[in-house]
Amino acid sequence: MTTETPVKKLKSLDPTLEPMKVEAEIAPRSETINGKRLGLLDNGKRNADRLLMMVKDLISEKHELGDVVSASKSDVSKPAPSEIIHSLAERCDIAIVAVGD
Repeated sequence: MTTETPVKKLKSLDPTLEPMKVEAEIAPRSETINGKRLGLLDNGKRNADRLLMMVKDLISEKHELGDVVSASKSDVSKPAPSEIIHSLAERCDIAIVAVGD
């Protein structure tokens, strides 16, 4: 008895894409960060908050910062919600994002 095995076709996918072309301008730079309001965005991974505090402390050793505003996002796998981004943009002159672990 002869049985034929159905032939399955394999589909090959190319995971590479051409880079997206984006026009952007570099933000103007201040000569100093003294008196500037610093925003800290914790991405939700373990120890990101600790890393941000260490960076803030190092910056504070050399510069006189204004207010420090902290924020965190709850889902490390997703971008920060726009309301968090807009809030930091409105309230801060400088922002730093940290990835923990």
